[in-house]
Amino acid sequence: MNVVPIQVPSLRDRKEDIPDLIAFFMQHLDTRYAKRKTISQNVIDIFLQYNWPGNIRELKNVVERLVVTTPDDLIDTHHIPLEIWESIEENKRRMMPEYNTLRELLAQYEYQIIKDSVRRNKTLLQSSAELGVDVSTLSRKCKKYNIRLDGVN
Repeated sequence: MNVVPIQVPSLRDRKEDIPDLIAFFMQHLDTRYAKRKTISQNVIDIFLQYNWPGNIRELKNVVERLVVTTPDDLIDTHHIPLEIWESIEENKRRMMPEYNTLRELLAQYEYQIIKDSVRRNKTLLQSSAELGVDVSTLSRKCKKYNIRLDGVN
């Protein structure tokens, strides 16, 4: 049985899979519960910030909970369980050092925004349009923050 060990990284290490997994679960659950629910992009964006300690099983359970308990056809951010919000906020507090200058805080924020945009978009041109900056400016900032343009950081 243990001839070929397979290492599957945790969901927190492959967040790019989350939107596809949500779509898969939504399709399955809509059929199972005879519902026509949709999940907003804002919810997906929030889910990308969560660490998913329970991995795919936890993601599936949360999506199922939302499908079953949400009275609306659109699942939006106000439906997200409180424990997910609290965990995200706690992670943000842990990641942010206590004593930062405004310049350092803005640089951290800019880095995260650019990194997320580059990860979501296929080209630097698309990211620059999304962020409302010139391509050369975005390219320069990617070099400054050492952000790889293939979305892997």
